[in-house]
Amino acid sequence: MDRSLTRFDTIALLSRGDEEAPVRHSRHMLKLRGGRGKGRGGPWRGHEGRITSARDLLGEYNLPGETLQEYPEELRTSAAIMRNEIERTHDSPIAEIMASNRYGDAGLISKSVMRYSPDVRKNIAEKIDDLLMNNVSGFLILAAVILSMLLTVFYVGGFLEELIVDNFDKLILAPVKATLEPYPFIQIVVEYTLIGIQAGLGIVFPYIMTFYVLMSILENSGYLTRAAFLLDEIMHKFRLHGRAMIPLILGFGCSVPAIMSTKSLQTHRERIITSTLICMVPCSARSIVILGLVASFVSIWAAFSIYLLLLAIIVAIGFILGRVVKGEETGFVLEMVPLRAPGINDVVNKTWIQMKEFIYVAFPLLIAGSAVLGVLQYAGILEIVNGLLSPLTRTWLGLPEYTSTALIFGVLRKEMALETLAVMAGTASFDTVMTGLQMYVFAVFTTIYMPCIATMAMLNRVLGLKDTAIITLFTVILALLVSGIIANLVPVVQALI
Repeated sequence: MDRSLTRFDTIALLSRGDEEAPVRHSRHMLKLRGGRGKGRGGPWRGHEGRITSARDLLGEYNLPGETLQEYPEELRTSAAIMRNEIERTHDSPIAEIMASNRYGDAGLISKSVMRYSPDVRKNIAEKIDDLLMNNVSGFLILAAVILSMLLTVFYVGGFLEELIVDNFDKLILAPVKATLEPYPFIQIVVEYTLIGIQAGLGIVFPYIMTFYVLMSILENSGYLTRAAFLLDEIMHKFRLHGRAMIPLILGFGCSVPAIMSTKSLQTHRERIITSTLICMVPCSARSIVILGLVASFVSIWAAFSIYLLLLAIIVAIGFILGRVVKGEETGFVLEMVPLRAPGINDVVNKTWIQMKEFIYVAFPLLIAGSAVLGVLQYAGILEIVNGLLSPLTRTWLGLPEYTSTALIFGVLRKEMALETLAVMAGTASFDTVMTGLQMYVFAVFTTIYMPCIATMAMLNRVLGLKDTAIITLFTVILALLVSGIIANLVPVVQALI
């Protein structure tokens, strides 16, 4: 083969699996520059045997810097130029390009040696598989599965939550409050602690358990890998892979298990982007605020528009984060396990494994955070906070001042923002104390701003304190920006019309 390779010849050879191309290209570059180095064979002499492939120099395996320094400078420079050109040409990381080429070559080899009999009939499992993986029927089935899951979680979870919360109020919360009434400080701290326990029970059993049972069934059946494969192309727009869609789907039920499931993603970069997007997905608690406030007192179409707005925000933020957040991008290889009926023991064990981390980690933090809020309420600090937040809530968002307290309590649980709003307003007929625009702005802000305390606890568990703080601050700023624009722009538009 001609040693006088141009840079683009080398790229072409790489695309055909010729991994020694960079070595020959480096020789040619040195020859053109007249730099043969000291001694016979130039500076690459003695290194050719050590370069078993181009992977070291092209950076496929991210070797330590001291290892790469052992190679000649000209060779490293040439390889760096080639790596940049290859990645720019294919708009993908070098590791992904080389892996793709190897899989492509493997496919060509297998195709050349394998024979297929046209008379072989597909069994029922293979026919179902074809439907699930088809670009048309596959997406229709996926939409039906997601909708069915969300409806199941919403109705089953709602029924169980009402059962747990009502009985907790009657059997525990009300008697304890009455007993501790002579001791105001103890009463309010214990009351808020019990509210935290009630909130945790209202999350774990109704929503998390229901969702994880369904997810375990789908995972054990082999369907989740097929859904991830279908969604891979869409998620590539966010520089993510199809598997990242699974936590986002989980987020419609509850953000806590959704954040927990990001641990299955391979890189920290993917976990950060996906977790940020999950914090903006309308979970069941956020949906209670949207439906209970906007759909009930404004219109169902206004509530529907909030979901469309959130979808647009998630797409836009995901697209931006995919290009801004630095980090390793991994290849996407999924083992397509055979479709099978999920076993009961497997479903139960998997559900418990996923739930126990919330019970042991997030639940205690939820209770502690509730107790702290009780102390702040007793000390009158929340009233001071209301005054401090007035420029934001009253001036920028156009909301009544007492909504600050409701938003603070929304940190415990998102639907508690609505419950507290009723207490602070003195009525559950919100249309008598707030305008339609105010209710709309309140719902949008509640949906976007900082995650609930249980979600933040799980974020800290998965990503660490620093990333949790960044995501929390980002969502607050985004909520202020979006809600403020709506609050200030709509009256202007109405006046012009």
